[in-house]
Amino acid sequence: MGLNWAFCYWEEPSVFFSGTAALMQPSRRRHLFSGGRRHPLHFLHRLSLHFLRCSGRRLSSPRPKPVPISRLLRRESPSPSPLLPLPAPSPPPSAMVPSERPTRKTVSRCVPETDECTHVFEIVGYSLHKDVAPSTFLESPAFAVGGHEWSIMFYPNGDGWEDTEGFKDSVSIYLAIVGEDETTKVRAMFDFRFVNAATGVSTSVFGGDHVFREECPTFGSGNLMEKSELQASYLRDDRLVIECDVTVVMRTAMSEPEAVCDIQVPPSALLDDLGKLLGSEVGADVKFKVKSEAFYAHKIVLAIRSPVLMAELYGPMSDKKMESITIEDMQPAVFKALLHFIYKDSLPAMDDLDTHENEEMVRYLLVAADRYGIERMKVMCERILGKKLNVQGVASTLALADQHHCTQLKDACIRFINSSNRSGNVFASQGYAHLKRACPAVIVEIWEKSAKTRKMF
Repeated sequence: MGLNWAFCYWEEPSVFFSGTAALMQPSRRRHLFSGGRRHPLHFLHRLSLHFLRCSGRRLSSPRPKPVPISRLLRRESPSPSPLLPLPAPSPPPSAMVPSERPTRKTVSRCVPETDECTHVFEIVGYSLHKDVAPSTFLESPAFAVGGHEWSIMFYPNGDGWEDTEGFKDSVSIYLAIVGEDETTKVRAMFDFRFVNAATGVSTSVFGGDHVFREECPTFGSGNLMEKSELQASYLRDDRLVIECDVTVVMRTAMSEPEAVCDIQVPPSALLDDLGKLLGSEVGADVKFKVKSEAFYAHKIVLAIRSPVLMAELYGPMSDKKMESITIEDMQPAVFKALLHFIYKDSLPAMDDLDTHENEEMVRYLLVAADRYGIERMKVMCERILGKKLNVQGVASTLALADQHHCTQLKDACIRFINSSNRSGNVFASQGYAHLKRACPAVIVEIWEKSAKTRKMF
């Protein structure tokens, strides 16, 4: 009764039973099915464990479908208990900033000790073994790797434990550990390779990583390949050459901890130092006059950051003795922000400005960045303006983007106008009237892209 109950987990018990038996090594099958009387459930438990440990091959039969547990018990399952709310996660320990990490560090290493060997098993006169009975194997002489003896077991007509059609015309191959007792437990990685008859180059046909022990001394494939494929690709002059790469893990060595010198390096302070240099005016060699204000700077820093200032300060037409430059058409606050970006690579804080003033300042900075060829600053301004698009101001922003070659901002403005039925409100704004006068080509582009969008839908 216990046997039937165990098998009712599966709709096709014969497939499970025969498939499991097929994966056993020939040397172990008799041991598994003999012995004293056991409870049927104990027998199946041992059988399933052997199946999990030793399976290294594909089953030709499809995997049986599990039967719902309700059919097993033939009664309704108890209603599930209500889920308890998950406890709130405990707050993580305060993260240590780099400056707070320990200054002393040690290191140790785990290095596995292995032994490797390639054994070549040559079968001469292969045709003499073509008609041997299934389960008949050719075994190589034992070869030593990692302090253990190993052999290759090759079955010209299969290992004989597969009854299905897909396995009848296949060859089988196994790696076996030889002469070990019940205390043996050896981990080995192996790779079977057949030498191609035409090229002379070996090709991997099966490999694995397995722990060999007394109850499971062999591991391999019972459905390696069809005999016709082997004869066409790997037989030459009635000879088959098998190579087997074996790597045995002997032990794992642990090194003693070693002290490591790990000196903490502070973060870069270059931009902070340049910002201090701008504020202190130490070493300044040029003065800019903007309206009624004067700004002192360093020619070499300006030239590095701006190709326009490089040409103006160090170009062939520059005045080497010039110590003062007057800036026209720019507000002092804008030029001060421009210098801030040149020295610190960031836009200054504009928290003291309201929303409208902030947006206007960004527009002026975009114009200044375009004027002096500072592309990163220009793109940053484009990004800020692109996030602040609205019906009343998008036309003005589009005109600005077109005049100063801001391709990404221009595309964003056109998409904004053509989306969500905003075009009517935009066309009625004052900015759109200015756009038609200043940038008529943009109007055509808006209508062309709008027409393409309508065709898509």
